[in-house]
Amino acid sequence: MNRNRFGAARRVATAVLASFLLFSGMGCGGTDEPLDVAVGTDIADGSAELPGELVLVDWGVPPEGECVIPEGEEPDFTQELGCTADFENLASFPLDASIPGARSSKTVIDTADKDALYFTRAEKYPMHYEFCQAFLSGKGKPMVGDPSTFNMTEYYSPYRRFLLGAITYYQGPKVWVYEIAPYDTASAEMVAKSYDLIAAAAFFGNVLYFHPTSESVAKIVPDLPERVKVITTEQLFAGVTFLPLNLGQALGQLRFFNVDDLEAGQTFVTARDIAVLDRVPNDISVVAGLITAQLQTPLSHVNVLSQNRGTPNMSLIGAMEDPELKALENQWVRLTVGPFEHSIEKVTKAEADAWWEEHKPPAVKIPELDLSVKTLTDVKDIDVTMIPAFGGKASHYGVP
Repeated sequence: MNRNRFGAARRVATAVLASFLLFSGMGCGGTDEPLDVAVGTDIADGSAELPGELVLVDWGVPPEGECVIPEGEEPDFTQELGCTADFENLASFPLDASIPGARSSKTVIDTADKDALYFTRAEKYPMHYEFCQAFLSGKGKPMVGDPSTFNMTEYYSPYRRFLLGAITYYQGPKVWVYEIAPYDTASAEMVAKSYDLIAAAAFFGNVLYFHPTSESVAKIVPDLPERVKVITTEQLFAGVTFLPLNLGQALGQLRFFNVDDLEAGQTFVTARDIAVLDRVPNDISVVAGLITAQLQTPLSHVNVLSQNRGTPNMSLIGAMEDPELKALENQWVRLTVGPFEHSIEKVTKAEADAWWEEHKPPAVKIPELDLSVKTLTDVKDIDVTMIPAFGGKASHYGVP
């Protein structure tokens, strides 16, 4: 694989990205050459504000090496990305073909196995936990615990086993970035290690940037070594205030929440809430719709949850103070999230109740108990048709 560093830049120009995500065509118009974004990151006061104007550097096309994934195969992971086809094989597709946006692949670094790096299949393993449980638990490796313990340890603990993140290619400015979850408390040392390992294993390593996905993550930027190039959300999404993540429509009660209060258990969301949040949370229980005042990434946990639940999800900068939303606070509304715009309008509670009645999930069918079996039965003779007599665990235990 060719990982030689590029030479000096051929052209340096000062510019501002103009709402690339929503208004640039996906592969239509504009230059086909990728733009490498160099950003000033010297933060004297240690704040999360990253100064410096956007500088676009024409580096040419990242050096394509030899593909490592054989044509026609769809592996669950690879430990190298040799060419664009390798990344496209593993990465998620845009949620809607009409939305110019991003493609992502989750990354896992196992510090218990000599910092082994995995680029994972996004569609099959949208959560880090799912991949780690499937491939990195047992069989000579330390066991991966339950999801709750995994999330608390691997995103928050300084003694974590895994370094978790994602590689995202933003199609508008043609920028490759490494990202961690907005709530991840990884240290600058952890981020630098991840960045270095990924850059060494991927064909785009010399045009890779670290993108801080929240103010808390941005606080570690002053401690990053100079070799870790940084691009901020403001620079990446210049001019973008609305970002559709999961398209759809829902009726519910519009309520505003601080994520800190939700995580502390001081307040709660309900399934009929269209929740407006001040930032992107790690997790959220079922809601009718979601609006975050902070931009989300395509593979954020809450967006994966929204996709699985079929609920609309969007980011809107300034949502907590948005006059249109504030005027409807605590009222019943219809939220529509489209590929290029959103709308919200007041409805009556009767309309909301009727919508919920029409869209409620089917009732869970619980089979009646079969108390007629009173003899001991060999587990090999039990199958899933015998759940009423032996229960779910025992009936599935005997299935090959």
